[in-house]
Amino acid sequence: PVTQTNIDKIECFDISHTMGEATIGSCVVFDQGGSRRRDYRQYAIHDIVGGDDYAAMKQVLTRRYKKQPLPDLLLIDGGKGQLSSVMQIVEEMGVTGIDFVSLAKREEEVFFLNQSKSILLPRESSALFLFQRIRDEAHRFAITYHRKLRSKSAISEDKK
Repeated sequence: PVTQTNIDKIECFDISHTMGEATIGSCVVFDQGGSRRRDYRQYAIHDIVGGDDYAAMKQVLTRRYKKQPLPDLLLIDGGKGQLSSVMQIVEEMGVTGIDFVSLAKREEEVFFLNQSKSILLPRESSALFLFQRIRDEAHRFAITYHRKLRSKSAISEDKK
């Protein structure tokens, strides 16, 4: 379960690629006032094997938290496996004092650290709605940047 009683800042990351090519990461930030678009970031991923989402996430988290303070809650898009992967990355970075929760798309299952089973929040739950909104915004932001890069790549290919 989440250990903090007052969550002021939530960050969510998404990795996007096309069949392993043009991998990018995005970070969206929400606080008590809603989305903080000025704090959103997009990351071009370099020097990884195409489709290695674990390496891409590690690169994004490392770059992000070298320069930025930690959020109160890190929302992970995915299930138990993604939550475990991000936990391992964060532990390798030596980061502590942050809570994690993941949201799996298929059933909208919520996974917490150190709990073997997921939770299905009621469909009308405001917590579920918030998690979905943040996750979907991270995905939208990643896809927007990914399409921009693919468009640039296509234009440069046409000029050759």
